Amino acid sequence: MSEQSGADEQPATRRRPRRWLRWTLIAGLVVVVLAGGGLGVAYALVGRYDSQIARQDLLPQTAKSASPTIAPTGKVEGPMNILVVGVDNSGNSRSYQGVYGTRSDTVMLVHLNKTLTTADAISLPRDSYVHIPGHGSTKINAAFSYGGAPLLIQTVQEMLEITVDHVVVVSFDALHKITDAVGGVDVVVDKTVQDGRTHYVFKKGVNHLDGKLAEIYVRQRYNLPGSDYDRIKRQQQFLRALAAKATSTGVLANPFRLDDLLTAVTSSLTVDKSFPVRDLAFALRGMSLANVTFSTLPMSGSEQMGGVDYEIPSQSGIRDLSHALRADAMPTYLKKHPPNNVQHGA
Repeated sequence: MSEQSGADEQPATRRRPRRWLRWTLIAGLVVVVLAGGGLGVAYALVGRYDSQIARQDLLPQTAKSASPTIAPTGKVEGPMNILVVGVDNSGNSRSYQGVYGTRSDTVMLVHLNKTLTTADAISLPRDSYVHIPGHGSTKINAAFSYGGAPLLIQTVQEMLEITVDHVVVVSFDALHKITDAVGGVDVVVDKTVQDGRTHYVFKKGVNHLDGKLAEIYVRQRYNLPGSDYDRIKRQQQFLRALAAKATSTGVLANPFRLDDLLTAVTSSLTVDKSFPVRDLAFALRGMSLANVTFSTLPMSGSEQMGGVDYEIPSQSGIRDLSHALRADAMPTYLKKHPPNNVQHGA
């Protein structure tokens, strides 16, 4: 999962495609950085994949009047906050289990710094006890059920006192397609553990995940010592491993696999109507995985109310994160609240 040092030793004409694909997912992170050759050809190619991305009116009215992320020069500017939402039961796909309504199973805030050279992905535990405008206080994942992406954005904005500039929604169906498109992903597990839902056993050491196993891996929380916190770290670990695989020579050098990947990613995303996918892809072309950090919203513990278990966000941690996001000072924040180690999974 480390950056491939050989990339810097290749001729410039062969380096460019790797740069266009440094960021393969700002969707569970992650927006796709789409590939190409020379600048003109690449921009046209990006446009082809960009047209496959679904766009909806996902931003609340308060966010629509926020400062633009595209400068008068036409270039994308930072800092920028992107809310990435992984949804479960999209289109009531689990109705056969008696599950109805789309739920936000994963909520991640991605902060891009002013120069668009670093990214910080902060996971918000789905059981976080927060205030949802118009609905009182409950778990953060209820916001999407009550009012879709706009209400979830309002909830995050109110809690952190920030502006969410854009939103990306991706379903677990996309996880299958993207993982299979790159030929599967390898993750390292610290100790053998059985998934309580499917009874699949992940063995200590390297595990190769296809699309189906990837979903089991990132959704497991039972039998993990840290429960949902370990699941969050698994999700972050998987995203980093997936991005590394997607930018590997085996994918970039295979035009059919590359096309499968880009088609799978772009056809699986839904973004807000103002999201500058193509321009952001070019703006992020120099970013490496070494400049992406993963962390979790600081928590102060759990509490049971009305027979329901909630995770309670740390108010001092929220204040620190809020200040760091507004001041574009995440490195200072991370010195006090170190990022997660996502090299290994529980």
